[in-house]
Amino acid sequence: MAWLLISLTNQENNIGDLYLILLETAVVLVPLLLANIVLTFVYFRRNVPRLTYAWMWIPLLAVWVVQMMFNYIQLQQKRAIEAAHPNIQEVHVNLSGRSLWLDPEESTDSADGMAEMPGNDPSKFITFTRYYGNDYGKEDNMTAYNVARLADSFNEMHLFYGKPESTQPTFVPVKRPTAFPNVKTFIDLLSFKGGEASVIRYWYYHYSDHVDVVPAISLSGSQSMDLWGTGVPLVDFHIANLGTLPIARLEIDGQSIDLGSEAFYPENENSICTSRNFQAYAINHLNAPIKVRWQLAQANPAWHETSVVVPKFSAGHAPIVHIRSTSVDLYFQSDGSVIAERSQFGELSQEQYAIRTTGPAVPLLHKPPCGLAPDRYTENVKVIRN
Repeated sequence: MAWLLISLTNQENNIGDLYLILLETAVVLVPLLLANIVLTFVYFRRNVPRLTYAWMWIPLLAVWVVQMMFNYIQLQQKRAIEAAHPNIQEVHVNLSGRSLWLDPEESTDSADGMAEMPGNDPSKFITFTRYYGNDYGKEDNMTAYNVARLADSFNEMHLFYGKPESTQPTFVPVKRPTAFPNVKTFIDLLSFKGGEASVIRYWYYHYSDHVDVVPAISLSGSQSMDLWGTGVPLVDFHIANLGTLPIARLEIDGQSIDLGSEAFYPENENSICTSRNFQAYAINHLNAPIKVRWQLAQANPAWHETSVVVPKFSAGHAPIVHIRSTSVDLYFQSDGSVIAERSQFGELSQEQYAIRTTGPAVPLLHKPPCGLAPDRYTENVKVIRN
């Protein structure tokens, strides 16, 4: 038992050592516990002095209590480290026209994080999660973050325009965001309390002379379900690319929009249309026309910008009893215009679901290959047009 206590004091703050503690407990304390139980019955019949029971049980229980306290302290320390260094989701988009690599010293063990970012295919994104540490105690050397926010000292990146093992790094300036998404409006309503890092994904847009780093709201399916019917002004946008080039970057009213794992390709007659189901989130009351800015997947792209009217529902009581979500479908047309369609999804009764839609604000130039907002749902969902 003395050996067990000494070994506890030499453990590190990682999950592997916690498993080792449990193994030592099973090897040391459990056999002693069983032996004491058997001997207690034997000694009870022999009427041994009470001091014998004290020598049998007090050391064992004392070690057990110390171990439980040590485990608790270890767990609290681990949680404190995780809170100070949460896992960070990143997406890297290469719009520079040149192939590049991230700094191996500042990237994770992820193969994606160390992969080539081809300059001739900017529609392919590099996505990975940055972990501060792992089960082996290895720390991430990337110092771009202070908890879930960008660190004040982060103003340049080391990039390689050739394979890192044979190329010198290039120092590229970083343009930081001017605002952080207002996640405080909904983060306390989520069942999983993972903090800001659990609802934010950082987008790194690599241009020829700088890198734009912007945070965007990124929610899982279960997180979005937590917000059903809460009244939070969180709008899910569905993107319909009816142009000729993929969309690589998108902003709505100044908020960066999470586009997923690759650029939004143009829809065509052979499209599977699953991309239309992707939900991109932004905080918006939709009380005025929205300002939409986007860039296409090409080297050093220009900004495209337009003001989009989001149609309102007709006056009167909403026919949907329990509204789950509010959506806006954005149709990016070949002439550069963007048309919006507003919809709501919810329940008419316990067994009947419905989508309420305004239809596009104005007629589209062409019928979208993947249809309109109601076409994202099955025939079992009632369509209410107003």
